[in-house]
Amino acid sequence: MDALLPSQPERYWQLMKRSLLLYRKSFFKTFLFALCFAVITFTPRYIAVSIGQESFIPGPFLNSYHLLLLFIDIIALPFFIAIVWHMSCITRQVDEPAREDMMIGIHKVIKVFLAILIQAFLILCLAFSFVTLQRIYLQEYLQLIQHTIGALLLSMFFILQLFLLLYVQTLFVFLLPLIVIEKNSILNAIKNSILLVWNHWWRTFSFQATPWAIYLLILLTIKLIFGVNIHVFFIRDTPHHILAALSNTLIFALWIPWVAATLLVQLRDLELRIKRK
Repeated sequence: MDALLPSQPERYWQLMKRSLLLYRKSFFKTFLFALCFAVITFTPRYIAVSIGQESFIPGPFLNSYHLLLLFIDIIALPFFIAIVWHMSCITRQVDEPAREDMMIGIHKVIKVFLAILIQAFLILCLAFSFVTLQRIYLQEYLQLIQHTIGALLLSMFFILQLFLLLYVQTLFVFLLPLIVIEKNSILNAIKNSILLVWNHWWRTFSFQATPWAIYLLILLTIKLIFGVNIHVFFIRDTPHHILAALSNTLIFALWIPWVAATLLVQLRDLELRIKRK
């Protein structure tokens, strides 16, 4: 491995610097994949703009809209796999054509998608168990809310649920690079991702969340200062226009390779930490 990946465990800012360097080194060859990934991912937004209404459609868990989202995810996934694979080639000083990167993406998509489905199923089971507990003890919850201490305890209980869901989700963050780069089976990728993150949860979460936090900050800045109605979920939106959708797509395309870079850099760092024990 060259200097793009760490040769020993490093601090947060050292790893962040490496991820940005890997992003810069691979940008021109991965941007086309990132742009395709972004365009496909934002297809529901384009549909919403064209029909003049929000693309979110409430209803049964597997209604036609949710199936469309699932199909879009499957179509988009090979492009992100290609980004990760090409970055891995750069760290190994292998000059591979874009066509080969895309073939790897297509070849690995089923295995990666099945691993993601298993992850989603486990998280849904955990969420369902929380909902079941809430239903069983609903009357007790309602009585607690009537008192200040009870309301505080109830709030802490919901915060704990949210943290556990976030904790479990973070355990699976390295599934894709373990399957694509290190050629793990689905079960081994799940096991190895959990082992890597288990004792380094905050290190992993804070590092992987950084690109998304900055991405959100940039969206908010553009939305509030420049008045472009870029879609941000927790802010009430006015009707969207094609310019806003295109702007959001471009920003996402510029950003997603950095997400891939942080995965590869931290995967190497955590593997080195495990080997030192």
